[in-house]
Parts: sequence; C-alpha cells; structure tokens
Amino acid sequence: MSKETEKQEFDELYEYVKDVLGYDKKQSLPPSFVLRLKGLKSGKYMENKKVEDKADYPYKVILYTFMYCRESINRSLNTKDFDSENAKFNYVLAIVKNNLNDMYLRMQEINKQKRMLDNVDIDVGHATYKRRTKDPSSKIKNLVFKR
Repeated sequence: MSKETEKQEFDELYEYVKDVLGYDKKQSLPPSFVLRLKGLKSGKYMENKKVEDKADYPYKVILYTFMYCRESINRSLNTKDFDSENAKFNYVLAIVKNNLNDMYLRMQEINKQKRMLDNVDIDVGHATYKRRTKDPSSKIKNLVFKR
C-alpha cells in the first residue's frame, strides 16, 4: 500500500472519528487521540516508534470496525456520563479494540472469497431463442377470462 493511500485512509478514519465524537468541521482531535488511533494500527496503546509493533491493521479495517460498532458507541455515549473528553475517547476505543480482530478476520475472509472468484473461469456459451409459434397472439386468442 502506498503512503498516499495510507494517508487517505487515515484521513477518512480521522473524519469519521470526529463525527462519532460529535466534533464539528472547525474542531480537530487532540494529538493524544491521533496517537491512540495510530496506535490501533500497530496494536499498541499509542503510536510510539520505540515500542515494537504488535499488529498491522490497515486503517480501512479500523474504520470499518468503528462503523460496525457505531450503534453500540452511540448508545454508550448517550447513556453514560464521562468526566472528560479523554475518558469518553478511551471508552469508545475500548469498544472498537474489542471488535478489531473480528473485523480483521471478516475482511480477510472477504478478500479470500474475492480472490477465489477472480480465479473462476465461467464459459457461459451462447443461448439462442426459438419462437414456438409464428403468431404470438394465437395463445391469447384461446384464453377465456373469468370474473
């Protein structure tokens, strides 16, 4: 995956998370939130080059996990009181992290199925249509309509 594609996918994730948290267009996520999102990609608490990566989730998988969990996240945000924005974000990330491996496995299976379909060679052949009667209205004339 190219750096440009990865950047676009992160930007899409970033905007989605802003929406989940109720931020408007003029707001930005705090730097600690950004590092936490980037940490999800590498299976770490927070992105840190000094700590060895434990995973390599594509940002698309993280985005789809957020989307999949959106209803649960909304329910939690509407029913719980949080002491701070950080506590709220931590709660949301906990929901996402609990579903991340499941989404990754689902996407792996989808990609496997797509690869299998790409390798299937289907030769349909040519079908021809042969009219049974010369006058298509001949059967209609023989119908009796009952009420």
